[in-house]
Formats: sequence, structure tokens, C-alpha cells
Amino acid sequence: MVFPSPSQRVLVPVFVLCTCSASIASAQTAAPPPSAPAPAAPAPAAPAPPTTTTTTTTTTTPPAAAPAPPPPPPAAPEAPAPPAAPPVAAAAPTPSILDKVSADAFVDAYASANWLNSPKPQGEVSPSSGLPPGGNGFRAFDSAQGFSLNWIGLNASYAADPIGATIGLRMGPGTTPYNAGSDNANGLQFVKQAYVTWKPVDKLTLDLGKWDEPFGSEVADSQLNMNYTRSFLFWYAQPLFFTGLRVDYAFAAAFDAKVFAANGWNNSIDNNRGKTFGVQFTIVPSDMATIYLGYVGGPEQNDYATGAATPTGVTDVANADSHFRQLADVVADINPTKQLRFLLNGDFGAEDDLPNVGAAGTHNAQWYGVNLAIRYAFTDAFYGTLRGEVFKDKFGDRLGVATTVESGVLTLAYSVGSHLAFMLDNRIDASSDSVFQQGSAGFAKSQFTTTLGVIASTK
Repeated sequence: MVFPSPSQRVLVPVFVLCTCSASIASAQTAAPPPSAPAPAAPAPAAPAPPTTTTTTTTTTTPPAAAPAPPPPPPAAPEAPAPPAAPPVAAAAPTPSILDKVSADAFVDAYASANWLNSPKPQGEVSPSSGLPPGGNGFRAFDSAQGFSLNWIGLNASYAADPIGATIGLRMGPGTTPYNAGSDNANGLQFVKQAYVTWKPVDKLTLDLGKWDEPFGSEVADSQLNMNYTRSFLFWYAQPLFFTGLRVDYAFAAAFDAKVFAANGWNNSIDNNRGKTFGVQFTIVPSDMATIYLGYVGGPEQNDYATGAATPTGVTDVANADSHFRQLADVVADINPTKQLRFLLNGDFGAEDDLPNVGAAGTHNAQWYGVNLAIRYAFTDAFYGTLRGEVFKDKFGDRLGVATTVESGVLTLAYSVGSHLAFMLDNRIDASSDSVFQQGSAGFAKSQFTTTLGVIASTK
């Protein structure tokens, strides 16, 4: 709103006063003379008076004003509108069997260089070939130099409600050492795990079939680890899988227990009548820490011998089912901050009455070790992990030679979105004995490798 100035506030009343005076003067000029004022209007009910004539003057009485029409009756109130009908609830979507199905796929490939030793052949070969071992010594899935495919993975599961199933298929060079036991010869060389699940109540789960072992701080799939190359403990101290029955009961959010009975270490078809039994407890003392305590024990030696002079060519091995292989495993997963993670794994393994190689008699095998991995996430997409490890095979039953090996590895990992990961490992392995192949005929006490792993996945 614009307010008038002081001068305007003076001029405006003057202008209004002049205008009103002119209007009054104009009205006085047009008004009839005082001697003949207009008569008052008659009562509304009286008829209009007639015209009166005299000899000297004729006066015409104006007609009376028409009475005002009566006011219209008040409008009837409108009827209230009926209440709106309540909205119809949308029909619940029909459950689909696909709602419980999840699936993913990935490809794991790598390139590796053995800088100091350059072993020949470039990749690991079977001992039965008569050739030197070849490749990067004592490695799990990165034994070949140059470019190589580890494996292709396909996973699918149907959520237990209460019946479910899980299957994991692997194809590629990594399947041969993974299923080196009976599975390669019994149609399971491409099956990493396959089992059915029954969940009768919310806290209880039962799995029957072939499933990944629960011990250690690493798993077979590279993208789920903090380092690309696996530790000695993963490959030589621990089993890889079991075939049997596993029962999992979640007592509370901070305490879970698994117990299982299986055919044996890495064998879907057992080599004896005895069974292997195991247990693992998961304890969560705080939001920053998770502790895993595990034990497995059972007979793993053949309870038969071949070449005997019997109709079947097979004879019994006495007391084979009492020769136990045992493993105690502990893992501590500590996360003091979002960026920092410590992963500690320790193992102690033993086996009774193993036959001596090249000599009569038996011995009790022992192997043990520990590793510590420390990861720091610089960003959501980039992190670095440093791992140190020491592993001792007292009588050479796990490594093939009685020795102590040590390892140090630095991994730099970068993810492009959620579907592509690059993992670069620089690793040095050392031993108290000359166990790492050098060239085509020699052996050295150490090896230094660089391995770039590339994993593309659908999730």
C-alpha cells in the first residue's frame, strides 16, 4: 500500500470538498421551485388519485409508487451429502514361489608373476605326472603364473519356510584341488555345496548334504575375503567341506551353536565306517567383536587295504576307526571402528597313528599356526589389508615336508560399484627349508609373487 505525502493529504480533502460543492450546486439548479413542491406519496394501499381540473389551473397528481414485492421465502436447506464410501483395501498380492528364490553368479580370474623363482612348468601339475611341482608353491587357487581363471560360480537358494535348499556350482581350474578327494571321482567335481534345509522353528535349522566347513577366517570365494591369496591355515590346516547333517540353534542374538556329523574331511563318500563330529560356538560379546570357537574330530584313515590275497582283493585295517584326526580352531573378528578391522585365526591339529612314509611304524602328526589380518578402509571403495602368518608342520603330514613357513601379504582392493572388484596382492613366503621350486630343477627358501585378482559378480 502507498501512503499519500503531506501535501497530498491537504489537496485530497480540498479536491473532495470542491467536488461535493459542485454536486450540491448542480442539484439545487435542477430542483423544482419552492412554490410547487412534490406532494407526499400516498399510502401504498390507496389507489392512484384522479386528475383534478379547475378554471384557472390544472394539476396532475403523480401516480403512487408500486409497492415493493414481498421478500422471497428462505431457501429450503439442502439435504446433507451421504458419507463417502470407505476405500476398498487393495487385494494382497498372491505369494510367488520366486519370492523365496535368490541367485547370483560371478567370475574369478587372476594374473600372477613369481618374480624370483620363475618355476617351470608355469602351473601346478599332478605328482603322478613325474614332473616337478611347478607354479607358485603351496598356494590354494593362485598357483599358476601368467593369466588364469580360478573358477566361475553359480549360487542359488530357496529360503527355508520351513523347507529350503542351497546349491553352489563351480567350474574351472580351482575345482580340481578343491574336490581332490572322492568328489572328483564321484560326479561332484563341479559341486561346491548342495544341501536341503529344514527349519521347524524360528531358532532351529537343520542342513543335510554337502556344505562349506565353518572354521577359519577365510572362505573359498575370493570376493568374500580381505586378501586375494589364501593363507596356509586355510589350505593346509583346515578342512574345506563336509558332507553330513548340520544342526544350528540360535540360543540368543549373542550366542549360536552348530553341531554336525559328517563322513569326513573333504570326502562326500567316506573311506571308513566311522563318522566325524564337530561343533562351533559363535559368541558376540559386543557390537565390535565376534568370537568363533570350533572343534572337529573323527577317523580319516582308510579302514581297508587293497592288494590283499582275498577274493575281493581287499582286507581290513585293524583299529582304523580309532585313529582320530582333530582340529581346534579359534577366530576373533574385532571392528573397533567402521574403517578398521582385525581378524585373528589360530589352529591346532593332530592325528593319531599315521603311517611313516618310507619306513615302518606310525607317528602322531601335529600342525599348528596363527595369522592376523588388519584391514583399513580408506573409502567405501578402497581398502588395504596386511596379513602376517606362521605355520608349522611338525612331521610333514600337511605340507609334504617337515618345516615351518611364514608369509606376509599386502592387499590393495578397489571396487567399482558393487559388481566389479580388483584385488592386488604382493606376497612373500619363506621357509626354514628349501621347499619353493626355482626354475625347472632347483628349490629355494622363499618366493615373492604379485597377483592381481579380478572378480565380476551379479551382486
